[in-house]
Amino acid sequence: MIPEELLASLPDDPELAFVHLEKTFLEEMNVDLEHAENNALIESAYRHYINHMSAIAQELGLDILQEWQNASGNISDR
Repeated sequence: MIPEELLASLPDDPELAFVHLEKTFLEEMNVDLEHAENNALIESAYRHYINHMSAIAQELGLDILQEWQNASGNISDR
C-alpha cells in the first residue's frame, strides 16, 4: 500500500511519479532482502517489488514492464 502523503506529493508527470515510487519500493525491497533467510524469501521480495512496479507503471499509463504483468516462474528466469 502506498502511503497517502507519498501519493499527495507525487509529481504530475507520470515518468517522474514512477521514479519517486520506484525509490520507495526499492528501499522496501532492500529491507526485505536484508532479512531474507532463504531463497524463497528472496524470490518473494523480488516478486513483490516487480509486481508493485508493474502495476504502478500500468496505472500511470507507462508502456514499461508490460512483460511482467503476467509473469510466472522464477524471477531469475527473466
